[in-house]
Amino acid sequence: MDATTAVAFYGAALSSFVFGWNVMRDLRDRGHLTVSPSVAQVLNVPGVAPGSPQWKLHLRITNTGRRQLWITNVGGRREVEKGFVLISRNRLPMKLEPGQLIDEAPPVEEIADPLSVAYFSAYDSTGREYRSSVRETWRAISALLEAQGKDHDLSWGFKLTNLARRARLRIDQFLGAP
Repeated sequence: MDATTAVAFYGAALSSFVFGWNVMRDLRDRGHLTVSPSVAQVLNVPGVAPGSPQWKLHLRITNTGRRQLWITNVGGRREVEKGFVLISRNRLPMKLEPGQLIDEAPPVEEIADPLSVAYFSAYDSTGREYRSSVRETWRAISALLEAQGKDHDLSWGFKLTNLARRARLRIDQFLGAP
């Protein structure tokens, strides 16, 4: 093998690597939302006596991607595959630049059965759904119910039972069983 052939192989390998790198970079060059639920205590609420704690569900939606996104809806999904939309106090649709975030504090009364919530989500203008993690969702709902003084059973056994029930529902839907 002479020097010309070696340089040709080196050039071919280097250009293939650069081509793959550019394709990967372009595919990852888009917006991405992170949805983080938590519970917050609200102070100085009109119509509520001072000193009485008011607990709210708090959703933080952050654009962690490299491009701007338009948020159209904020909501979630229940265990039985029924979606819900939360009434936003922000004007939606809303444009989020990279690194920008919005905070949502929907009324707790909008969620009729908090124990049935599988996850919270935000939707962009293309219809893509960005979900919160199941662990963060259960942690926030558990904290909310504890703050309100309500009994709940969000132990690991309860979580595993819910995961098994959801998996069974998905299998039944896939197989077409009633």
